[in-house]
Amino acid sequence: MSAICETKGFRAGAVRVPAFALNRGEWLVLRWPASFGGDSESRFYHTLSGSAVCSEVALHATTKIVTQFGKWAEALNRHRTVGELLAALPAEDRCRLNAEIEPRRLAPSTLLDQLPGTSRVLAGLMLAVSAGEILVFNTAGLDPTGVQKVYAYLADKMNRGLSLIELEFPGTGQREPHPVGVTVLEASTRQ
Repeated sequence: MSAICETKGFRAGAVRVPAFALNRGEWLVLRWPASFGGDSESRFYHTLSGSAVCSEVALHATTKIVTQFGKWAEALNRHRTVGELLAALPAEDRCRLNAEIEPRRLAPSTLLDQLPGTSRVLAGLMLAVSAGEILVFNTAGLDPTGVQKVYAYLADKMNRGLSLIELEFPGTGQREPHPVGVTVLEASTRQ
């Protein structure tokens, strides 16, 4: 099996990312040594998205980054309302997301920033799945039930060939059980 993303290890700001190879249909969990939202995290996303050149990283597939906040939530930013978002999703994903937001009785004109965190992350992932073979994401800010909903969605997509890189941050209570086997690596701040 040939890797669709591989690295000998690289620095993302103050964080040292270990060597890894990611094959189609695999899920890698990278335990990040710092809180989310820092410069090192942003550099990691820039490197894996291909927007920053790093000779230690070889990308052989399209990578999409999905987060709840900041620049990396841009997949959602193309749609202003719940109605626009739902119209942009494939039917299967639309039904799944609708089941999440329907109980809240949100009108189609509701702005996306009024969606709960789990719905926002699921929507971002659903939009990115159609454009990427590798998804890089985190579940920071979600409760355990939300994390499990995200994991269930991604496990289904992984069975269809999607590859995943999850950043797990300290102190965010993200250590929920995964529905499939994952590879866990530790990033560090050591030289």
